[in-house]
Amino acid sequence: MDRNLLWKLVLIVALVLVAFVELYPPSKTLIPGLDLAGGTSFIYELDTQGLKPEEQRGLAERTIEVLRKRIDPTNTKNLIWRSLGNNRLEIQVPLASKEAREKRAEYEAALEAVQANNVNLTAIMRSLDKPAQARSADFEKYAGGSKDRLEILNSLASAYDQRKALAAQRNELSSKLSDMKKQLETAGVIASTIDRSFNEWQKLSAGDLAKKIDELVGDKKDNAKLVNDYYQTYSQWAKVVNGLTDPQQGANAKFTAAINKLDQININIDQLLAVLEMPANSQKRTEALGEMKTSFADKAEKIDQLTAAFDNYRQLRGRLDDPEDLRRMLKGSGVLGFRILPKVGDGKISQDEIQIYQEALKNKGPKQASDDKYVWVAIENMDEWNNSQSIMGEFANKNYVLASNKPSETMLHSTTKPWRLTGSRPTSDDMGRMAIGFTFDEVGGNLFYNLTKSNIGRPLAILLDNAALSAPNINSAIRTNGIIEGSFTNVQIEDMVNKLNAGSLPARLIEPPLSIKSIGPSIGAENRDAGIKAGIIGLGAVLLFMIVYYSRSGFIADIALVMNLLFVLAIMALSRATFTLPGIAGIILTIGMAVDANVLIHERIREEQEKGSSLRVAIKNGYDRAFTTIFDSNLTTILSAVVLYLVASEELKGFAITLILGLASSMFTAVFVTRVCFEILLDRKILRDKLSMMKIIGVPKVDWMKARPVFLTI
Repeated sequence: MDRNLLWKLVLIVALVLVAFVELYPPSKTLIPGLDLAGGTSFIYELDTQGLKPEEQRGLAERTIEVLRKRIDPTNTKNLIWRSLGNNRLEIQVPLASKEAREKRAEYEAALEAVQANNVNLTAIMRSLDKPAQARSADFEKYAGGSKDRLEILNSLASAYDQRKALAAQRNELSSKLSDMKKQLETAGVIASTIDRSFNEWQKLSAGDLAKKIDELVGDKKDNAKLVNDYYQTYSQWAKVVNGLTDPQQGANAKFTAAINKLDQININIDQLLAVLEMPANSQKRTEALGEMKTSFADKAEKIDQLTAAFDNYRQLRGRLDDPEDLRRMLKGSGVLGFRILPKVGDGKISQDEIQIYQEALKNKGPKQASDDKYVWVAIENMDEWNNSQSIMGEFANKNYVLASNKPSETMLHSTTKPWRLTGSRPTSDDMGRMAIGFTFDEVGGNLFYNLTKSNIGRPLAILLDNAALSAPNINSAIRTNGIIEGSFTNVQIEDMVNKLNAGSLPARLIEPPLSIKSIGPSIGAENRDAGIKAGIIGLGAVLLFMIVYYSRSGFIADIALVMNLLFVLAIMALSRATFTLPGIAGIILTIGMAVDANVLIHERIREEQEKGSSLRVAIKNGYDRAFTTIFDSNLTTILSAVVLYLVASEELKGFAITLILGLASSMFTAVFVTRVCFEILLDRKILRDKLSMMKIIGVPKVDWMKARPVFLTI
């Protein structure tokens, strides 16, 4: 076989295999849209409190535009968005396939089983305050028959009891000291003098201490006993406080260590889910799951069941398999915030602390590795942080940056003073470089001024939906207007402005939705089934006609048609695009266009044969002559479909997408695949003679020139 022909054949076979793997089984890979499967309708109300009437006009449309870009930017999920006046909007979500819902339910049940024995810290703290017998009963239940867990819980109880007893002693001695201070003041002795002298006095012998007390009371010798009693009580109080607060051996430190040991009882669900998201057969995933099963031997079987359930569900999973997925995604849309970032060597955080936070992120995940001082924030685009001196870490293949959680170094929407960003825009800095300008309302301006004034020279992380976009340095205090400087490209500027404006929407969706209801297939189940049946019958009729009319060449055309259909459906399955009735219409139209291309090719081959050309020459010339017409017709139709996609409603976008994919695929199958088939048949001497084809309409024998007077008159 010719080498050129061989690579073409290998390419076709490879594409068919890939398409088949992506598509099979179609019941799992093709996601039905609202019109075919039904779904769920959400009606949300927008919070318009504090907005002027002119600001409320078109509010729902503007909100929809931003939310659509954030939730379904490629318009492939078949979400339907409708504004209901100015302050309400409706979102319709397609129902996932029955199998996807079943697999998700199995996965969630397995996850619940793994979490079942996890102990809630709040529940443990409540149990610690119960009488000994009730506490022991609770701990037996929490331990689940594990001696190691029971030992950890009992150690926690012991540390708690010791801490509680010392705290009670401290409070009792503090009250006693307070009363004694009043007696000293009445006697004319300043108690704070004794407090300041305590560290010095406790080093003295009994005799030297008596001399110091005599010096303090002077002539009032009767006060010596009162001062000595106060000193002894203060000594007891200091000893108790030290027993509580000593960093190494104090009761507080022991209690904190006992609390941390609870990690050995509870399996870290965030970490487990991150491991499950790794490639199914990767060694790293296998090792991580093995470590978890070793650490939680009693849950090993449940972890295996969860892994199997997750792997089964992952094959069918989409971003919006459940209505709750949409609600969760909507809650985070467009929330803007700012956090100051610590840097290595800035004196705000020690190297030891950095290592502790990074190690905690690695082992526990961002949520559990955060505290009241610092939090780990996900980085949206790592390219923005390559040259950053910020403190970063990685968890489950995602990058995070350590950000301040101190009230004086944050500006979040959780503040008691509501604020908002009124807008952002492209601008330039003092050096003429591209930058981003922004404007706050009055409250936001005051808060931002206080934040930037106190942190000049430090990086400020800009957060959108709690993801860090960038962290420019604060060059000066900023109030209402300011700019974000940096080395930005036009694309980055536009992207940042869009994101900041998304966060500055003046209204938020009010939870819970006003209405949540299930909706059936919009075309009805019977019409849906009838439409699909009609499409199958039509395809079969076309395939049969091509074989009957064009014989062997018609069979080759049928191969191209089936491959075209396979490629289109495989691309939709690969992109997780939603399959709608308009999409089916687009596929049917694509089949018609593909048939048209094959008919053009075969008719040109027929004409070449009638001229007396050899079969090989007839095929070559037939393809060459038909190509221009096929290319022009497909290109103009694709351009029309692109325009339709850009301006059409959500219901028609599926038609445009499948039409574009189908036409591109039909160009490949009709012009390339069928020609390769002919070349193989010619090369193998299977085709030798003239291609036989039916001819219902013959060559018309009309002398048009003779009839020209008639046409001129008309």
